[in-house]
Amino acid sequence: MMERKYFNNSRRPFTLTLAGEKVYVVTSASDVADVNRNDLHLTFDQYIKDMMVAFGGTQYSITKMWQMQVDETMVSNSDGHKNAQRSLAHIAEDCIRRQLLPGSSGHLYEVQDKLLSTLHQNLVMAKAPSPILHQERARTQRQVSLLEWTRSSLLEGATNAFFGPKLQDLEPNLFQSFFEFDELSWKLTYKIPAPWSNDMNAAKATAQKAIANYFRLPREERLEGCWLFATLEDKMKAQGIDEEDIAAYVTMIYWV
Repeated sequence: MMERKYFNNSRRPFTLTLAGEKVYVVTSASDVADVNRNDLHLTFDQYIKDMMVAFGGTQYSITKMWQMQVDETMVSNSDGHKNAQRSLAHIAEDCIRRQLLPGSSGHLYEVQDKLLSTLHQNLVMAKAPSPILHQERARTQRQVSLLEWTRSSLLEGATNAFFGPKLQDLEPNLFQSFFEFDELSWKLTYKIPAPWSNDMNAAKATAQKAIANYFRLPREERLEGCWLFATLEDKMKAQGIDEEDIAAYVTMIYWV
């Protein structure tokens, strides 16, 4: 990276001016940790709101996500009463961190084990995803696409880890639609209007509809889903947010 070389690889933060906008670049692990802790002055709230709109979230759900409420996960006074006021959006961010936190206080290992299990299975040629095979030259020689193998295995692993097998059962074309959306998602980021974004919106709609249908299923039919999505579903439904809006929010997490 030329900018780091310019500053003698000091890892000090620096700024770039791109199209009239200042972009702050942080490369040191300790500085990144400081940025993540400084949620009072540095926030992604407006970006998340814009993304919720782009994913089709209603104004009602967006308002509810940033409406202050009692956070039952926090204790804020000496009497032990849980009365800390936070928005559901910020509670959701903590839930995401907790899902990916190792140890007894987190839920990392339950999704990690499912992800690694799928990856290990897909490394066996006989069980590898069918789209990866380009040509079979002989019984002992096969030409495969490393790109297709990698992205198919990672997406299948992440999907199984977070949703269990039920999401794929609901939409057999889920992965292909999601790959198409991912490749065209720059149109979402840069707010490209219709008709030039119709292909991206159609691909996104397939995945998002499947996720909405997933949350419409009785909980006992999807017990293999992760702690994070079950928790977010409970908290969002408690605020009157329906499955379509839950899917809009969860699809953002799935995409990232």
